Amino acid sequence: MNPIKLLGMAAFSLVVLAVALPPLDQGRQEARFAQAYSQARAIQQGQLSAETLDPWGSPYLIIEGKETIIRVVSSGPNGTSHANGFDDDIWSDMTEPPHRRFERARNWRLALTFALAASPWLIVIVRRVARGVQNGSIHVTK
Repeated sequence: MNPIKLLGMAAFSLVVLAVALPPLDQGRQEARFAQAYSQARAIQQGQLSAETLDPWGSPYLIIEGKETIIRVVSSGPNGTSHANGFDDDIWSDMTEPPHRRFERARNWRLALTFALAASPWLIVIVRRVARGVQNGSIHVTK
């Protein structure tokens, strides 16, 4: 293979990886959401003090029934409640932990990034195999 083409493909793959990989800050935010969810559940179950601050430094909102804690809520990174029109709140009885959406987005982004970075290499492999089949150096059996 031509060394210039090889270097161009390698440079393309490296640029794609550098630009499209999930940023480190997204991992930190995901960890904060997971911590807030875990703390809210622990407060609700009585395993952690109600005075605990969420990962963004705000107190948890505790909604109590007659004898038990019904829900523990963190206002999330923006510090405002859902009533103000923002939906980044974390509460103890969520059906799905809030950090799962970060995981799904990260996994899709990683898959697409690696697919795009690998695409020139796959094209070269497919073209070489096709060329080998055409000139007879690769035999396909049925």
